[in-house]
Amino acid sequence: MKHGYWIRSVAVTGTVAILMSGCSMLGLGEKKAIDEPPPNSLEQQTAKSLEETYLTAQTNQTNQNSNVSPTQSQTAQTQGALTVYAKDTKGLVAPITLHGPQTPASAKIALEYMVQGGPAQAQLPKGFSSLLPEGTKVDVTIDKQKVATVNFSKELLNYQAADERKIVEGIAWTLTSFPTVEKVQFKVDGKDLKQMPKAKLPLDGPVNRTMGINLEKTDGLDYGQTTAVTVYYMNQTDASYKYYVPVTRLVARTDDIPKAVMDQLIQGTSNTKGLSSPVNAKTKVIGQIKPSDGLLTINLSKEILNDQGKAPVEALNAIILSLTENTNMSKVQLMVNNNIQFASSDNKNYSKPVTRPIELNATKL
Repeated sequence: MKHGYWIRSVAVTGTVAILMSGCSMLGLGEKKAIDEPPPNSLEQQTAKSLEETYLTAQTNQTNQNSNVSPTQSQTAQTQGALTVYAKDTKGLVAPITLHGPQTPASAKIALEYMVQGGPAQAQLPKGFSSLLPEGTKVDVTIDKQKVATVNFSKELLNYQAADERKIVEGIAWTLTSFPTVEKVQFKVDGKDLKQMPKAKLPLDGPVNRTMGINLEKTDGLDYGQTTAVTVYYMNQTDASYKYYVPVTRLVARTDDIPKAVMDQLIQGTSNTKGLSSPVNAKTKVIGQIKPSDGLLTINLSKEILNDQGKAPVEALNAIILSLTENTNMSKVQLMVNNNIQFASSDNKNYSKPVTRPIELNATKL
């Protein structure tokens, strides 16, 4: 699958419009250039500021033939387990795997579980809230091209402007967790939704994970020379509930996406919203992260180990989640100091390649 992760700049009447061009998710595949937007296009009309154009480009990149690989994004969407996205106390969007009745998981049920006052509201971790406005009803159809068309009732539009992008992100990331869904088309009362009404987030076409999530901008970067990577950090509620949060960051343009991912994970965050990296900041990646036949091999220095000489499972999961999220690779071979045999805090054997965790931030219904 090809993904739109490159960003280039185009001068637009004295401001900068940032566009996403089609390339492989990891920069490991063929790159494709895209044409500049025509006069009076949506990109030009919305290029009032760098912030606005950045957010617009992140959404509009879905028009550049970008898809999400099911092996890369799949999480628990099975009978008795359902992964949905909700908002935490800091306003970040995070996945929550709910365990509930033994009913077959479906895209429709997942969205119904995201409605305020719906069947899952009371079971969300303390401090979390559902993303979809109360009373929202949904109907979902999925075609052979793996596009999920969601027809919402008008109640979807009863939201605060500050939550607009969070709602779109949550819907897109929830539905693309299903292996049968790669893109999401929005409708309200049977009509195509071309633009969200409050903050005017454009929805020119189906959206997917390449729009990013919990976007972070890095100061001092030329946004025309950047690459987007999504990294899984940790957060914690006042009730000591620890959970993973995916964050999309722009970094200096690079062809070595695995390295960029690990650099951001090891570097950590600004901690302005309680986020932290579970990976020791002294950890180093030994040599290159090598891709081969759907597998990434990463060799970590001994600093990944804790005081007990074990690799924390939170750090290992963050590495696996982050690397597979940004690549078409479905498995990761972990090594510590050139050795596939190492101790971990969950006492599991990591000597063989592992896939991304099936459940994220699991709770019980």
